[in-house]
Amino acid sequence: MLKEEFIKEVAKRLEAEYTSRKIQVRPYTMIKNNGSSKHGIQIQIEDYHACPTVYLDRDYDRFEAGFDSLEDVVTRVCDSLKDMYQKAKYLSEEDFSFENLKEKITYRLISTDLNEEKLKEMPHLPFLDFSIVFYALLNLKDQSVESIPITNSVMESWGVSTSELFDLADENTRKLLPEKVEPMFELIEEMAPEGLDLTEIKNEMPIFVLTNEHCMFGATSILYQGVMEKMADQMKSNLYVLPSSVHELIILPEEADSDIEDFREMICDVNTYHVEREDWLSDHAYFYNWEEKRFVMPA
Repeated sequence: MLKEEFIKEVAKRLEAEYTSRKIQVRPYTMIKNNGSSKHGIQIQIEDYHACPTVYLDRDYDRFEAGFDSLEDVVTRVCDSLKDMYQKAKYLSEEDFSFENLKEKITYRLISTDLNEEKLKEMPHLPFLDFSIVFYALLNLKDQSVESIPITNSVMESWGVSTSELFDLADENTRKLLPEKVEPMFELIEEMAPEGLDLTEIKNEMPIFVLTNEHCMFGATSILYQGVMEKMADQMKSNLYVLPSSVHELIILPEEADSDIEDFREMICDVNTYHVEREDWLSDHAYFYNWEEKRFVMPA
């Protein structure tokens, strides 16, 4: 069974499960970062303001592998919906108003080239060859973020401009997601086998990871005022910035024994073999000029 047929069948069976209340279930595809997508269903039940989405990609994989039947999938979706609507019944349109969300407006960095279609639907601003987009941060857990994208239609309904969104996000994001800088060595030390002598690596690796305290969409931390200037001052050097993903950046001084082309090859390798497509940020390194306090695009 093709995934499209599977999703339609789940939708049909789900509607049949709800006989006491009017329900509409329709297939839905979410275009995520960098052209990746998730497939599932959107469910609207009468008298409920919320219209939750349940993604079915993993369910389809389990179904195709013979682990689950269609009945298993529908039962799991029903259980998820009960929990979603238990929370949703306490929400109203006011909960999604500008006044209620203005202190939760944040920004993120995404690749401009890989998100042309997505950017048509979202207010955004350029930064280097990235785009700054905006999200309302609804809930923060240790390593997960519940948020809603701020689309052009949402911005228009709020009666605000892109520049106003940026000003709010610039103030809120650092408060909600403070930056975190860690020596790369400490991360290697955590992963290394016990007893392994890392002294030589420690002495030869003035490399740092820049993210935020939740390690989610931490590449955005380079937008925070003074962050790059402070790191350059501490290392007393111009800096190379390697975008390992949308979640973190690798920062190292110019004196490091590598050139920009070496970095490009390394980033491409990491993107291809170690990072999910939706988490890609760029395929090349960037240069921060310590004296001029600004970024320079690589040649």
